[in-house]
Order: sequence, then C-alpha cells, then structure tokens
Amino acid sequence: VKNGRLSVNGLPANAVSVDAEWVTANGVGMTQQGIDVNGGTAIIDVANMPKGLYILRLKTKGFQKTQKVVIE
Repeated sequence: VKNGRLSVNGLPANAVSVDAEWVTANGVGMTQQGIDVNGGTAIIDVANMPKGLYILRLKTKGFQKTQKVVIE
C-alpha cells in the first residue's frame, strides 16, 4: 500500500475490470465492484479503510485471486 492505494498485479491482461470482496479478520464482508484493470494490474483506493488485516478476493470472468492485505 502506497499513498492510500493498493496495487494488485497478476490479473488477466485482457481484463477490463474486477469485482473485489474484502473480508476483515472478524469475518465481516464488504464488496466493491467495478475496479478498473490496466495491463493486468488493478489500483484500489484504500485511503479511507480502517487499519487492519483483510482478505481481498478479486474476481472476473473465469479468474479469481485471493490475497492477504494489511492496512497500516
């Protein structure tokens, strides 16, 4: 996370957007849809998210990526 933005690489190069599902360490889910993808990378604004540990699941047609994210 840099300057309130999270960069996620490794997405399909032909993807235009992805849906993001955030899950807190307490199991509370939040959904953010329509995140733009450019060249296999999504930039997600996390500036207003509370500090903590999250699981981020990105989904697009025929593809899913899950990773841990720490917001400090």
